[in-house]
Amino acid sequence: MNGAAPRSTRVAPSVGLCESVQWHVCRMAAGLPLRVSGTALARHVRECRACDSFVDELGAVRRWLAACPRPSALARDPGDVAPRARRALARELMARLARDLLALGRGQEARPLADRLRDVQRLDGLGGPRWWAGEQYRPWQAAIELVVQPGPVNRDAALEGASWLDPLGLDIALAWLGCLERTGRSDLARRLADRLLCGLT
Repeated sequence: MNGAAPRSTRVAPSVGLCESVQWHVCRMAAGLPLRVSGTALARHVRECRACDSFVDELGAVRRWLAACPRPSALARDPGDVAPRARRALARELMARLARDLLALGRGQEARPLADRLRDVQRLDGLGGPRWWAGEQYRPWQAAIELVVQPGPVNRDAALEGASWLDPLGLDIALAWLGCLERTGRSDLARRLADRLLCGLT
């Protein structure tokens, strides 16, 4: 004997037999050493329809995985990653600032001014408002100026600014639509609702 522990001639009886067999089959498929008798496993698989089907399915999965492109082939062009990451971060920052304006527009307390200023600085470091907003630079910039304004703000302007920073945020859109309806601007509210529905579809 070479000191190795002798294999059991039975599959572990302490758990469901089929569950144990399938667990050992998975270990074997992963290239791990068997802890039970291979003969006992094979006998059970031949006699058990459920385990026989399991082995067939496992084989199909292994063949499918072998045919998949390698991870390196699926990786994006590194030159494409940085702009996408910057835009994703900018969207997150704008959404946070939009919630600050939403709170201010509802007469609630927003995040501390220092936190808002820090997010605006981060946005500026990612390329600045002209790059993020494009043709919508002016209202976007007005919203940014409003979110870092110390003291009370115009509530209607705050809700409108929030809608510029996060145009598809449903909580923001509903608050802004309600404001428009309350202030007699139903036509604008309908146009905004149509724009929102188009953006969602």
